[in-house]
Amino acid sequence: MKKAAYALLILAAASVAAIADPAADAAKAQTDAAKALATRQNTLCKAIAQQVKDKVFTNFLATAEELLASTKGAEPPAMTRGSAAFVAGKALVVPLNLRYLKEAREYLGIAEKESPSAFERAYAKFLLLELDAKTCPDADCEAAVAALKAFFDGPALDELPPVEHVNFLYETLSAHKLPFDLDLIAMADKAAGTNADARALFYGGRYRGAIRKMAGAVNDGSLDPAVSREARLALIDRALADPCLPSHANYPEFKSEVLVELGRYDEAEKFLLDGIAHTNFQLNVGSWYELLGKFYDTTSKRYYAEPNAELRRKAIDAYRKAIDAKPPARNSRGVLADLCIAAGDVEGAKYAIDSIVENLRGQTNGTVLLKLGALAFAQEDYAGAAEFLGKVEKPDLATREKLATALYAEGRYADCLPHLEILAKETRNRYRRPYFQLCLEKAKALSEK
Repeated sequence: MKKAAYALLILAAASVAAIADPAADAAKAQTDAAKALATRQNTLCKAIAQQVKDKVFTNFLATAEELLASTKGAEPPAMTRGSAAFVAGKALVVPLNLRYLKEAREYLGIAEKESPSAFERAYAKFLLLELDAKTCPDADCEAAVAALKAFFDGPALDELPPVEHVNFLYETLSAHKLPFDLDLIAMADKAAGTNADARALFYGGRYRGAIRKMAGAVNDGSLDPAVSREARLALIDRALADPCLPSHANYPEFKSEVLVELGRYDEAEKFLLDGIAHTNFQLNVGSWYELLGKFYDTTSKRYYAEPNAELRRKAIDAYRKAIDAKPPARNSRGVLADLCIAAGDVEGAKYAIDSIVENLRGQTNGTVLLKLGALAFAQEDYAGAAEFLGKVEKPDLATREKLATALYAEGRYADCLPHLEILAKETRNRYRRPYFQLCLEKAKALSEK
């Protein structure tokens, strides 16, 4: 009886506590309202973006004004007036809409002064200066361009955190064609300072950053020594020695690649072999062997001829050591299988495929089916190739071609028709499409007999 009474007292106390906390209920209601407002603002921002994309501005100003009006008294996570004005102003100048210059300046002016984001304030100021340089009278053009150029030495960018500063120079400015040249790499180097994340962003890699920009410039035919392969190699060496970076693991691959581009093969090989011997730059031995295998594979390629057999064998040996290492280089398994199949090394291919299956804990996925199918095809086991490749979901065109060939070789003409139809329509090489069309017609005729 006492236990029951005690339980009732606990329930009563909990009920009283729940009823007696109106402040919590009010706070929850305020938070829910702010979230609902943020959702509505997000819908309006999407409407603005869609109108710009469709180039239909009939309701643009009304939508923009509704967005700005929604910010009155808004609480986070809802958008502030400055941020809303930035969205509207940027939409009118990127790309430039000459019909709404007055409104664009008004919105960007609000954003520059009121946005809580230093990035939005700096970007709004830049857009205003760029707008003046693009639309001012000829007599004022020189002064407007000078003011825009002075922006990059002014305080607006210096207020940005290092990562945002570098990102502005690399990414944001890529949508704008400036009427003067800037050494963005040097500027980004300075902006990154000693901030670890900013320095990683500054150097970048295959898809962004200084390394990518320099490689892209060379590929586009630039003869500027500042972005040459030698300059890129020096930058990569800087990255490898930079104590501010949290990780140096990606840069050995970039160094090996640029050494190959420069034709300095012996130096690239020595660098990779030294890496295997010392496992420095935060790479384990398996990853070093993987880089060595990639180096040998790349340098084995020949125009109008089979790859160099000795170098291809070295690549296979390196990839084999990469997957046997502790820990193994997991990406090497599939590459090893492909190399062995191409070289006619059946046992090596089986070893690599078994390693993939082992890594999958005995499971057989699409990758395994592709490798098994390719191996069977290379051995002219067309029944096995058709079996494995036929189980691949959404096969690409190269896989379809192998599958159609295997089915045709097995006399399964009706089964290969759907694949030949796709190949005849979707093959990118327009000179091969008639070949697949001819194969399709022949297979149809044979299937009807």
